[in-house]
Amino acid sequence: MALRNDAPLRIFHPRWPAPRTIDAARVAFGYDRLSDTLFVDWYGIALPAVSVLAPEASDDLDVYLRVDPVSEEVVGLQIEGVAATAQRPAWLDDALSLVEPGDVDHSPAPPVAVDTHRVVAALFDALGPRSA
Repeated sequence: MALRNDAPLRIFHPRWPAPRTIDAARVAFGYDRLSDTLFVDWYGIALPAVSVLAPEASDDLDVYLRVDPVSEEVVGLQIEGVAATAQRPAWLDDALSLVEPGDVDHSPAPPVAVDTHRVVAALFDALGPRSA
């Protein structure tokens, strides 16, 4: 018996939130060692979302936008291949420094020396829409 998927293909048009609407103190950074994936959740928790390949992604990283399937707003990021990347950009190292060692969930990390506001701004600069 062959499996069939007759569901229509859905095209998403992700909308980034305005950077000023993101409260950097609430942004959650989580890292899953098994899948080598960094999760960034703008609103402090992992909201229901679909992963859409980021058009601004680099050649070395698989970057996905976490998109609310109803509003199409970008609610976070999923960055795969983090440890396997030979030359990580500075913004990625800074984001990883906000994750507790061994963290495998999306819980907010404790305060550290890295400025969370600067990391969020760098994420928007590196991965956000070019017109923003």
